[in-house]
Amino acid sequence: MQQLTRSRALPALMEELVEEILLRLPLEEPPAHLVRAAMVCKAWRRILSDGGFRRRYCRFHRATPTLLGYVCGVFNDAGPQFIPTNSYFSPPPLPTSCSYSAIDCRHGRVLIQVTSEDGSPEGFIIWSLVTGSRQNLITFPSYPRQGFCSFTGAVLCARHRHGCDHLDCHDGPFLVVLVGTHDPHPENHAVPEHHVMHTWASVYSSETGAWSAQTYSTDKNCYSAGGWTKPSLLIGDTLYFTIACHVIRILKYDLGGHGLSVIDTPPQVHKAVPIDVDGRLGIVQSHCSCIYTWSWQVDAHGVGEWVRRNVVVLETLIPTIHDVRCPDDTIHFAEGTNTVFLCLYNLGVFTLDLNSRQVREVNFNKTCDHDVLPYVSFYIPADFAKGKLSS
Repeated sequence: MQQLTRSRALPALMEELVEEILLRLPLEEPPAHLVRAAMVCKAWRRILSDGGFRRRYCRFHRATPTLLGYVCGVFNDAGPQFIPTNSYFSPPPLPTSCSYSAIDCRHGRVLIQVTSEDGSPEGFIIWSLVTGSRQNLITFPSYPRQGFCSFTGAVLCARHRHGCDHLDCHDGPFLVVLVGTHDPHPENHAVPEHHVMHTWASVYSSETGAWSAQTYSTDKNCYSAGGWTKPSLLIGDTLYFTIACHVIRILKYDLGGHGLSVIDTPPQVHKAVPIDVDGRLGIVQSHCSCIYTWSWQVDAHGVGEWVRRNVVVLETLIPTIHDVRCPDDTIHFAEGTNTVFLCLYNLGVFTLDLNSRQVREVNFNKTCDHDVLPYVSFYIPADFAKGKLSS
């Protein structure tokens, strides 16, 4: 009987040993070793496709999310499109409708705005490109409709403030943060010093199924000229949004205290987006074929100021840039990757690593050049379950 018990326990022991061996396969892009291991037998595929193994594998290798591609979110007949950065990640097709527009990506989710024919908002779709799941958010917080109104949003894991590592939470609870500006007197744009702009924020929780009470802020001597620059930036428990006023300003929203405040950018900065600089707020600016980075530093007395850090001369990295007219072009930041991408009109779209200063050209549809969102997530090919190796 003792021998029989040992023989029955042996398969379980062997599976544990196999899992420990598979756990030590090298982390790489693309994950060819993992895919090949999944082709050995059904038992190995079962181990590799288990969510628990994926979490252990990520933690064992201290894996961080990688840039899997870009979501082109403009309003057009084709709807949002996905442009992958590799061959092994191929998400399900995005919806095709001129009433859809992607406005934010984070923690494996894409926030898609649904708009009616007259341009008024109708709700959102929260999409996990890794799992293919969609959740419809058809409710919308009330907001003032007189004068000029504009808004944008952000999506994030609801467990972000509770230590979630975001390695396998794509279909878990989420938050949608909606922020907007209201200009009750847009006819007085010629006199911005007499202007008052109202800013508001509300948070939707998938766990409660409701929007929070709105938080308000008033900003004097400012008017909203062009809405918002997307996407948002998450640093710690704070979300940052870029307001396109007569000057660029950054809206700070505290997820814990639900407070709103506005940070002015340097006077010479005309087009910029917030970036993460070693866990602190920074901005990156494209101007006259150069990339400038700034960081927000606070002294011992609590007074903050912008300090310029680096300048990247694009002509040294993209020799053909001087051959065409290159104004202050659209620039975006891929959260969590230290990468910005530049939409250089006739030249195309390029990624720039702010650390290594390495530049790569991205193969984009020209209609998407100026409205793209980086999609960052950790991904192990779902083909494990089928035992297929992606080409």
